[in-house]
Amino acid sequence: MIPEAWSSLNRPMFQVHPLFWVVMLLAIMTGQIVQVIVFFSVVLMHELGHYFAANYFKWRIRGIELLPFGGVAHVEELGNTSPKSEILVALAGPFVNLILYFLARELGAYGLLPQEWAAFFMYCNVLVGGFNLLPIWPLDGGKILHTLYSLVLPYRKSVLLSILISLAGAVLLILWSIKQPMIHVNGLGIAFYLLFSNIMAYRLLHFQFLRFLLARYYGMDQLSTGLPLRRVQVPAGMTVQRAAKMIKRQNYQQFCVSSSVEDGPSFITEKELLSCFFEKTPHCAMEQLLR
Repeated sequence: MIPEAWSSLNRPMFQVHPLFWVVMLLAIMTGQIVQVIVFFSVVLMHELGHYFAANYFKWRIRGIELLPFGGVAHVEELGNTSPKSEILVALAGPFVNLILYFLARELGAYGLLPQEWAAFFMYCNVLVGGFNLLPIWPLDGGKILHTLYSLVLPYRKSVLLSILISLAGAVLLILWSIKQPMIHVNGLGIAFYLLFSNIMAYRLLHFQFLRFLLARYYGMDQLSTGLPLRRVQVPAGMTVQRAAKMIKRQNYQQFCVSSSVEDGPSFITEKELLSCFFEKTPHCAMEQLLR
């Protein structure tokens, strides 16, 4: 009988980028097809590590895509889950590479795998696992840093900071690839992909923030009882939209609205704020919610 945990496992949807086949064709023409297959096998196992970890936490998983220079596991839960699960899912891929590295080393040491192939397999795992730990979104290191930022900063600001740092990292990677004795074509291709990804992330920042707020809005009953209270001082004239940008993911916000009225400050809960944001207008002043 199949265990319930396995029977409920979401089957991964595999996608292949069209340029991936160009890389395979070039590998055949240059006689490197076996090496390329080994490399992408390592990439696939790395992404499966993310997939199984995400499935364990019951995340929504769109699928795994093989790119011309690597792969990516598409998930839809970042920002709306626990920071612990986000970090564990991000580390799952490099952890698989670490296991495979030591496995290849032992197989080579005992003569069960030719030394040349053991060394190449180890190199692939170091390359894939190590590169993914760079602090550039959407690499694993960038996701971990973004999660850490969101623990100390409001969510929207943490996303923006992550994108800006990642853009700088992508530019530095471009410069590094160009300044090599021979231009590092693979590094250059990956760097431009990362640069494009972060430009798109910046353009979609508003929609990502809205999705974050929507998830909190529909799960407000659990958030209000399961998260520590955080009081935020805001002026009476501040708009609901600006106040929403001050929300931190690991807290339930209570907004203290400063007023010149003798009655003193009044409080607006995060639930009331988001109700106004989505059901009325995000452009009204905080003092209007007190009436």
